[in-house]
Amino acid sequence: MFVEQWVHVRLSRVDRLTPFVWPVQPNGSGTNTASLVAGAARGILTAEDLFAWRDPAVTHTSFVLSTGVDGLRFRLSSGAISVHQETIAFPEHFAFVYEGLEAAWEQDPEMRRVVVARWLRSNACLRILYSRDFSIDWYM
Repeated sequence: MFVEQWVHVRLSRVDRLTPFVWPVQPNGSGTNTASLVAGAARGILTAEDLFAWRDPAVTHTSFVLSTGVDGLRFRLSSGAISVHQETIAFPEHFAFVYEGLEAAWEQDPEMRRVVVARWLRSNACLRILYSRDFSIDWYM
């Protein structure tokens, strides 16, 4: 189940043990109760933080350009995450996902998918959004 009360969320493991949730109100008008997945939902996941938003005008590229934050790009939906293929194509940009870059380069793309899926399913920030297992698919 998703954290339904936030439209924009930042999940951060500040002390590396406890996840914290901060609402980011784009208009300062109070809590928006729309579901995070009721529309275009995108996100960026770094080694320690998850950033998610519903505004379809904010692309991954525009988010990165405006914030300077980049990481694993994904789309959220109920019970599923769609991960951008760049995560398996360019492991050097996602060293926080792979245990060793040399080993990642020796793996075929399907094995890299397994590594990324395992990392996603064990990610503490995503476990806050998904209380149950979720499916993973890929997009370009």
